[in-house]
Amino acid sequence: MQHTDPVVPRSRRLRRWLIGLGVCVALLGAYAITLNWFAQQLGDDMEKTIRLPTAAADNDTSSGYY
Repeated sequence: MQHTDPVVPRSRRLRRWLIGLGVCVALLGAYAITLNWFAQQLGDDMEKTIRLPTAAADNDTSSGYY
């Protein structure tokens, strides 16, 4: 009995795997860059909302409370 399944040459199969792997690497890289950008934005926004500790605010003489 002969084997009737179509045989795909090894080079074509390897090329498909390499293209798929390349697409996965590109998507993972884009995800990492996007995640880093959002984390940087979040860190910048959090730094803007940080207030001085109360000990530093107590040394401020402009408020009129000594």
